Amino acid sequence: MKPALAMTNLASASRTQRSTLIRNTATICSLQHQLQRNRAIFNAHTSLRTFSAHSSLLNQKQKDSELPKFSFEGLGMSKNSRIFVIVVLSIFGTIETWVWCKGIYRWWYGPSEEEKKRIEASHK
Repeated sequence: MKPALAMTNLASASRTQRSTLIRNTATICSLQHQLQRNRAIFNAHTSLRTFSAHSSLLNQKQKDSELPKFSFEGLGMSKNSRIFVIVVLSIFGTIETWVWCKGIYRWWYGPSEEEKKRIEASHK
């Protein structure tokens, strides 16, 4: 009887081992499938990122080449014309600053006494 018990135990052990092996294989396959899916997602994100970085660099190079340099040399101006442009812009900038200062002063303090007298005289 002892050999029969050993055979029965051996057969049940074999079945248990086979079912465990099948379960482990299914688990391993599902883990491998999940790993492959995660790699595909990661590769897709990485490739999109590298594509967008590469395309933005290409667009930046194209934009730089499309726009001319903003300098007097880039505009083809001589030394005398540069000096003329700077002087004219300085004069107009000074005039604009003076007008704004006068307007803000009048807004803050109101018209002067002379202006009030002129206004009263023009209304009479």
